[in-house]
Amino acid sequence: MVVHAPELLLLISIDVFLVLSLFTCLFDDYFPTSLPYLMQLIALAGFGQLYLSKSFMSIFIGDGRFWSSFFFLMSSLACVLAMNIYLFFVQKRLDGGIVYMGVVTLPVSYFALFIVSVYLNETPLPMFMFPTLTTSMGLSVLVMSTGLLCLGIVVSHRPQLIERATKRLLTHFKPFLSSIFSGYKKLAERALEEKARWERRREEKKEPLPIDYLHDQAQALEQIEVVSEE
Repeated sequence: MVVHAPELLLLISIDVFLVLSLFTCLFDDYFPTSLPYLMQLIALAGFGQLYLSKSFMSIFIGDGRFWSSFFFLMSSLACVLAMNIYLFFVQKRLDGGIVYMGVVTLPVSYFALFIVSVYLNETPLPMFMFPTLTTSMGLSVLVMSTGLLCLGIVVSHRPQLIERATKRLLTHFKPFLSSIFSGYKKLAERALEEKARWERRREEKKEPLPIDYLHDQAQALEQIEVVSEE
């Protein structure tokens, strides 16, 4: 348990928060000014949790230490993904979001999940099922990160390429989409026609009430009115 200490996950999450604080401080034009200080406070809270785990190690069991560290690590990954979504949808910066995904999101996510998989698969404590991430996958993640970084740089310097690509995609997929919409429109028209036919048949099947029945009802109403007047 000394080799596979769960506090390693806590140290990684603290490093992630510090990296996010530095990143948001350097690119303060894209993020709120209070975000780096918030990341530093969360990192300080992680150091406090690390001190408590070390001071009261005899009280905390291995499962509790792992789950607290794992929760802190998952919160750091959630912050990484939230910042990526913020760049894409709030700031609407496609180039910054792609670069951030290649530099921060993919490497940090892979490294954190790799450490978790190593810890869970080499300790005798049965926590939960987690897939094993091999080191060979790190090469593919590195290639993807480099590709996203290069793509973000190209998009930032030549934004007209994205416009051309979107126009080409629209020209290629517009006939296909129009055929789909026309098919749905025809189906809706057929459904409305079938509904109108069914309503007409239903009205035709309705038989008018006989005259004798209506006459008896009128006489009954007259008798009720006479009784009420008396």
